Amino acid sequence: MLLEGNLVDLFAGLLSEDEIAALSKRAQELLEIRKLPHPPTDRPAIPWPPV
Repeated sequence: MLLEGNLVDLFAGLLSEDEIAALSKRAQELLEIRKLPHPPTDRPAIPWPPV
């Protein structure tokens, strides 16, 4: 698991265990492919909910 120790403790108050696991998996995938994904073409590339 990519997120360990203090990072898990930090996120534990903000995210569910499933969300932390998904975040860790996504971060690991990005580190492995070493580039950011292309923006989607079927919808606007904006964060949701808007920030």
